[in-house]
Amino acid sequence: MPADDAFFGRQRELNLLVETLVRCNGSAQFGNQSVPVVGIVGDGGIGKTKLAQMAFHHPIILEHFDLRMWVCASSHVDDLSLTRGILQVAADWKVDYDGIVNFDRLQNLLDSAVAGRRFLLVLDDVWDDKEMTMPANRERWRNLLAPLQRGKQGSRIVVTTRMKVVADMLGVRIPMMLGGLGLEENWCLLMKCALGSEDSRKYPSLQKIGKKIALNLKGSPLAARHIGGMLSNTRSEREWNNISGTDIHDDIFSTLLSSYYHLPQHLQYCFSYCSIFPKNWKFDHKKLVRMWIAQGFVQTESGSLEDLGMKYFKRSLEDLGMKYFEQLLARSFFHTLRQGNRMHYVMHDLIHDLAQMVSHSGCARVEGNMSKSIPSTVRHISVSSNFLPHLKKQCDLRRLRTLIVYKDSLMTSSTIPVDFLSEVKNVRTLDLTGCLISELPEAIGHLIHLRYIALPGTIKVLPESVSVLLHLQTLDIPKKCQLDALPEGMHQLVSLRHLGVDLKYISMIRGIGSLVKLQGSIEFHVKTESGHTLEELKNMKDLHGLLHIKNLENVQCEDEACDAQLSNKEHLKILKLEWTSAGSAFGPPMDAEVLQCLQPHKNLEELHIKRYKGKSSPSWLELKSFEVGFLSDLKSLYLTNCRRWKLLPPLGQLPSLKVLHLKEMSSVTQIGIEFYGGGTMTFPSLKDLEFDDMSNLISWTGGNSNLNFPRLRKLKILNCPKLVKVPLLPPTTKSVTIEGIQKISNLKLTPYCSSKSGKFVLEISSASMLGEGFLHQKHLEAIEVLNIRGCWGLILAEGLWLPSLRKLRLSQFNMDDEQLSLCLEHLTALTSLDIIDCQNITSFLLPEGSRHFETLRHLCFQDCQMLSSLANLESFVFLKSLIIERCARVMTESLPTELTGMTSLNKLSISHCPGFQSLPRNMPLSLEFLHLIGCHPLLTQWLHERNGPEWERLPLSQITVY
Repeated sequence: MPADDAFFGRQRELNLLVETLVRCNGSAQFGNQSVPVVGIVGDGGIGKTKLAQMAFHHPIILEHFDLRMWVCASSHVDDLSLTRGILQVAADWKVDYDGIVNFDRLQNLLDSAVAGRRFLLVLDDVWDDKEMTMPANRERWRNLLAPLQRGKQGSRIVVTTRMKVVADMLGVRIPMMLGGLGLEENWCLLMKCALGSEDSRKYPSLQKIGKKIALNLKGSPLAARHIGGMLSNTRSEREWNNISGTDIHDDIFSTLLSSYYHLPQHLQYCFSYCSIFPKNWKFDHKKLVRMWIAQGFVQTESGSLEDLGMKYFKRSLEDLGMKYFEQLLARSFFHTLRQGNRMHYVMHDLIHDLAQMVSHSGCARVEGNMSKSIPSTVRHISVSSNFLPHLKKQCDLRRLRTLIVYKDSLMTSSTIPVDFLSEVKNVRTLDLTGCLISELPEAIGHLIHLRYIALPGTIKVLPESVSVLLHLQTLDIPKKCQLDALPEGMHQLVSLRHLGVDLKYISMIRGIGSLVKLQGSIEFHVKTESGHTLEELKNMKDLHGLLHIKNLENVQCEDEACDAQLSNKEHLKILKLEWTSAGSAFGPPMDAEVLQCLQPHKNLEELHIKRYKGKSSPSWLELKSFEVGFLSDLKSLYLTNCRRWKLLPPLGQLPSLKVLHLKEMSSVTQIGIEFYGGGTMTFPSLKDLEFDDMSNLISWTGGNSNLNFPRLRKLKILNCPKLVKVPLLPPTTKSVTIEGIQKISNLKLTPYCSSKSGKFVLEISSASMLGEGFLHQKHLEAIEVLNIRGCWGLILAEGLWLPSLRKLRLSQFNMDDEQLSLCLEHLTALTSLDIIDCQNITSFLLPEGSRHFETLRHLCFQDCQMLSSLANLESFVFLKSLIIERCARVMTESLPTELTGMTSLNKLSISHCPGFQSLPRNMPLSLEFLHLIGCHPLLTQWLHERNGPEWERLPLSQITVY
C-alpha cells in the first residue's frame, strides 16, 4: 500500500497546516515563551499523525526549517526520557545520550543542539497527566520545553493529541480540530486498500457495496484501511456483503477486532506477539521476524514449482517471515514512519491496544510499577531493567518463552540477578539490550532452548558457555562493542543463522565452516592453520551481503581455492578479494590460479580485487563469460594495486556496470579496444569512472562503437603523469576531476550539445586547461562549480568567459592581489568564493562598482598567511556568510570599523587568528551566528562571560555565540 494512501481528503488541512507553520497563523506562544505551538486534535485513528507526517515532509517545510525533529511523546515515560528523545533526533542519532541521567545536563545539551537553528518539533500523541493539576502540568511542560527557546525566530512546535485539554494546557488558541473523512474520500481509501492498483470501475457491484461499508465507518481512515485489507484477498460479492453485514460496528475498536479475526492463525500469533513491545515502538522488521522464527510462529511451507515443475524448493524461514510481515503491513496492522533517511515500522496506538487485548493471557508488558498482576498463562513478557530483580515474585520464570529487558531511563548500570538465568531455562527469545552489563554470566549455558539473544552495547565478555547453545539461531551484538574475543567454541553453534557483530570478530572464528546456516556478511582471514583455510567456506551457501576474504597469499594450493566454491553462494551481493603485499610463503605466487578458482556467483553486484599479482584476467572476467550473461548484475567494480595486471578485461560488455574504479594499476600502459569488447554499445550503464595512480598509462583510446559511455556522469583522472590521450567523452559527463597530469594538450571532451543538460562541475590542477581546448566553449558556458588546485603562476586566458560559474574554489596559488582581481573580473554570476592556502594574497580589494558586491553570498579565506586587509567588506551588502580561518595577520584593523552596511550577513566565523582582539564597532542586525575560536584570549573571555564592550556590540535578540 503506498505510503500516502491514508491521506485521502486532507489537502485543505495540509495546506492550512503548512501555511500555519511557515507564517505562524492560528498558533500560539506557550506562556511567555517565544516558540509558537500548533495543535492538531482528533479522535484515535482519525489521521492526526498522518497529517503531521505529510506536513513534516512537505517541500516547503523541508526548505523553511534548518532542523526537523519528530518524537512520539507517549513512548517516553518521563521528562528525562522525553528530553533525551528530542535530543537524539536533534543530533540525527549520531550521538548516544543513553548514559546521561542528569536532567539539567540533557537540557543544556538540547539548548546547544537547537541554538540558532530554525527548527520544527513534532510531539506526536501527547497525553494529559491526570495526576497533576492544569497549572502543574503547564509548569511541567514549560520547564521541559525551555531549552527550545534558544531556537531561531520562526521555529515551531506541533503537538498531536486526542485531548483538547492538552492543546489548552500548551496555550494553543485555536487548535486544528480534525474530524472524519468525507464519505467519498473514505470510500476511495477503502477501495484503494481493497483493490490495490486495480481500477474499481471494473467492479461496479463492489463499488456499491464499498459505499455502503464506507457509510458505516464514520469517516475513520484507520477503519477504512483495515476493512480494505480484509477485502483485499477476494473479489466475491458474497464475501464483501458478509463483511458489510457482520464486521462493521459502531465503534472503531470492534471493527478493528473483526479485522484481526479475519487474519490467518499464523498471522494472529505474529501480531499478538507484538504487544510485548511498548506503544509507538519503532520495529526493525528483520529482527522481529527472527523473534517470530525463534518462537516457531514461522512454519516452512512448500514453495511454488520452478521450471515447469522440474525443481521443487522451499523458501527460507526468513523469506516466509518477511512475507508474514508484508501481509500485516498491507492490512495496516503496521505503518511506515520515515525519519530522515531511516524507514521505521510502527503500530497505531489503537492497533497496539488491540494487540494487548487479544494477547492478554499470553503476553504481558510491565511498565511503571510492579503492582500489576501477571497471569500464570503468560509466556512472553517485557520489563524495565530496574524491575528485573522483582520479576521472580510476579511470575513463574520457568514458564517464560520470551523475555525482553528495556533500559530504564534513570539507570546508568544494571545487573542480572544471581541465578536468574538458571530459572528462565525454557526461554527461547532473550533480549538483554536494556541491561547495561559488561559480562554475560556463565549461566547463559543453562538456556538450552535459546534461539535468539540480543546483548547491550556495553558487553565486553562472552563466556565459553555460549558455545553449548546448540539451538541458537540469532546472536545480536551491537557493532560498537569492544569484545575481548568470541568464545573458542563458536563453531559449535551449528544452528546459528544470524551473527550480528563487527566483522573483525567473525574473522577470528576457527572452523567457521561448521556454521552452514549462517546468513549475513562475514570477513574471512586465510591462514595455514586448521580451521582458517578456504575450504571452510565450501558449504556456507546461505551467506548474504558481503564476503571479504583477506590474506589470499596464504592459500597453499589451487584445490584449496576451488574448494571455497564461491560460485554456489547465490545470495552474496559484494565480494572483496584481497592479498597482502608480502607475497606467498609457498614459492612463486599462485595469484592467477587462485583468482581463477574464486569465480563468484553470476548474481554478484559488487566486486573488489586488491593487490592481485597476476598478469592477466581470470577467464570469468573475459568476453566469453560476459556473452552468456555472467556477471550481468554487476554494478560496481574496483581493481586496486594490481601492479602486474597488464591488459584490462572487456568491461564494456558488462550491461549493469555503473561504477568502475581502477587504482595503482602500474603495468597498464594502453587502454584500447580490448577494454570495450566490441558491440554496438559499450559501458551502457556506467556513470562513475575513475583512474587513479596509473603511473605508466600513456594512452586511453575509444572503441569501435560510436556509443561508448552513453550515461557517463562523473570522470576522475588522478596522478596519471604520462597520460597524453583520452577518447572523446559524451555530453552526459557533468563532473570532471583531473589532477597530477602533465601533458594535457590532447585531452578533449565531445562537443556539448544540449543547453538543458544541467550544471557542469570541474576540478583541475592546471588552470591552463581552461584555455587549451580541453573543453569546448559550450562546456565553459555550462560550468557552475570550479575547483582549481596547485596552479602556480595562474593567469586566466584573456577573454575567457564562464557565464554560469557560481562556485569557485582556488587553492595553493601564487597569484597576487591584482591577479586575483583579474581572475574574478569576468565571473559575473559568482555567488561563492573560497580562497585557500594562497600565500601571496595580502588584501581583498575589488574595484569600485564590481558586480561581486551584489552577487557574492559566501566568502571564505583559509590558511592565507599574508592576508591582512578586508577593508571594503561593507560593500558586500548581500553577503550571508564570511569565514576566516588560520590567517595569522588578520587583526581587528583588517576589517572595516563598522559592518552595519552588510545587511544580509547571517554568519561570521573567525577562527585561529590570534591577533584578532575586538569586534568592529557596530555589527549588522542580521547576524545570527558568531563563531570565534582561537582568537585573542581577552575577546574570547568577554564573549563567554557575556559582558564587557564586545558583548554590548552584539545584536542580542537572536545571535548565537560559539
